[in-house]
Amino acid sequence: MTESLENILKNGFGTWRKNLILGVPFLLDLVIEFIVLIIVISSFIFFSFGLFSFQAYEDIFSGFTYPDISGIMNFLFLFVALIIFVCIVCMLINAFFEAGAIGMAKTATGTGKTKLDEMMEYGKKKVISLFLANILIDLILIAGVAIILGILIAFAFLLKELVVLNWFLILIGIVLSIVYLLVIGIIFSPVKYALVISDLGAIGGIKKGYRFFMDNKLHVFLLWLIVFGTSLVIGVINFIFGLIFVFVPVVGPLLRLVFNLLVTVILAVTLSPIIACWWTRLYMDRTGMKPKEIPTELPTTSVPAPETPTQEPIYV
Repeated sequence: MTESLENILKNGFGTWRKNLILGVPFLLDLVIEFIVLIIVISSFIFFSFGLFSFQAYEDIFSGFTYPDISGIMNFLFLFVALIIFVCIVCMLINAFFEAGAIGMAKTATGTGKTKLDEMMEYGKKKVISLFLANILIDLILIAGVAIILGILIAFAFLLKELVVLNWFLILIGIVLSIVYLLVIGIIFSPVKYALVISDLGAIGGIKKGYRFFMDNKLHVFLLWLIVFGTSLVIGVINFIFGLIFVFVPVVGPLLRLVFNLLVTVILAVTLSPIIACWWTRLYMDRTGMKPKEIPTELPTTSVPAPETPTQEPIYV
């Protein structure tokens, strides 16, 4: 018998509460990606100093003077190359720790306990598969948006004299693109859990995740909606509190940066592992893996009542 969504949320939270170590993969992912970003930015600043060249040269045949833009082109090439490099490295780091976190959540959900060794085991085993699956899903997202916007922009170009209609078509394209991104995001939300928990490759994980969505549309959508709504509410609250630092002179921006970093770390060790436990429990429950029941209250042991002492009758 499958669990209700209410029990999945309750038991998933209980799994995290009894395994706070589940937050470690998400925290390590955050820290290591931040370190990589700092190193790359520092290297970019260091190596880009000598790339700018705004010198001019004179064409001996025409006598005209042209600006030398080779330095700017080198700068742009380095900038694009570093962006691609950072994206690939961060996706690999994220895939490693996310696979490790899901593996730990699988063990914790199935047995009640987990340990960090499983993060390394699942991370090394599934990092490439999860990395490739993420790339394939990103390509599906990009291709869909490109097709939607391309068709509507082509119509707008054909109707270039009708300016109002052109802007309306572009607005429709943006709205349809957002809807497409949301729909594809919901459909493929179970993919990484299917890939790691069922021990599949990139293609197999995408197929299994899609089949899981088709078999459990309502519960997948509701859990996605709960996760999305929770993240949205936290984001709005964080934004509102962040506005307070705008009115602090001089050190306001620095305080806001520290506040945002602190919130990010807290969410990484709390909300992220809780969400992983929710999705893991839903997947394991609906695929017959029988997740462990988490008791809501500590078991109570009955203590026998003390015997009433008997008194000998007093004779006078």
